[in-house]
Amino acid sequence: MFRLTLFRSAPCNLALQEALRQAATRQRQDYLLELLQTHGAREYAYALNDLSGRAIENALATLPTVERSQVLKHLSRRAQTRLDDVEGLRRQPTHAALTLPSFVM
Repeated sequence: MFRLTLFRSAPCNLALQEALRQAATRQRQDYLLELLQTHGAREYAYALNDLSGRAIENALATLPTVERSQVLKHLSRRAQTRLDDVEGLRRQPTHAALTLPSFVM
């Protein structure tokens, strides 16, 4: 617990931001959840605001649905846009899905 409380004194949450980035990269669900419980949804979201869309997605993907929605409420619009862009790239339809079948008359 001592290591987590050190992040509270960091200016602009840079230490929390770096911890989130590393934990998300390594998919450390337990550590991401511990950071959220220690700092709260608002501070967690503020630390995510300056990260890339991919890093935000990774940090939120392993959280339970309720906690994820709490963090999303506090995420800035710019960060939400970056997150939507990353999620949109995954959901884009393929070319085959866009073509219509030809009918023979």
